[in-house]
Amino acid sequence: NKKHTSLNSSVCTDNELEDIIPSAASVEEEVVYYDTKKAIENAIRQLPSEIRAVVILRHIEGLSYKEISDFASIPIGTVKTYLYRGRKLIKDILRSEEIWEV
Repeated sequence: NKKHTSLNSSVCTDNELEDIIPSAASVEEEVVYYDTKKAIENAIRQLPSEIRAVVILRHIEGLSYKEISDFASIPIGTVKTYLYRGRKLIKDILRSEEIWEV
């Protein structure tokens, strides 16, 4: 015995539909978020390999300067330098692609 629901019956309330169907603002915000994320990932890919590795370990993996230093067998000062240079290069790449405005 299957229970049939009439198309005219209320399956979802208006409030439930609002929870299911995203608003235009949230869809736009999500598109902007993913476009920005894609641009940053592209910029990171363009970094020199040693700088890229340190940026990923810090900002994606969440490692501390000390952990990166130990993992990569480089001094903490070098970790800081690579992060500074990496952040600057990412900003420059995003500016050149007219994504970063300052």
